[in-house]
Amino acid sequence: MISLLKACDTILLPAQGPGSASGAGSLQDAALSSAKYMIQNNGDYAATVPGLQGVWATGKTVEGARTELVEVIEGWIAVRLRSGLPIPSIGNRAIEASAEPIASV
Repeated sequence: MISLLKACDTILLPAQGPGSASGAGSLQDAALSSAKYMIQNNGDYAATVPGLQGVWATGKTVEGARTELVEVIEGWIAVRLRSGLPIPSIGNRAIEASAEPIASV
């Protein structure tokens, strides 16, 4: 049970969401699959994604931290895309974006 973990223990959870069951998921699914969850000294949970600098979330439960982490990942990707910054791949998942405008007809 999760409540038996110490502050230094890490919890790994499988990705949940569209595409994760079939193996054909998104970068977000890959990020959630590689996320690390830790119990903090105050009993809250912290979640980070190795390789995504600045991506972290907290919650009163593992599920709460995971829910917050989904929002943080989405925002992090959006900011990187708007700023023209590269987004590192995770596993075999990547987002490629062009700075060139797309013509609409």
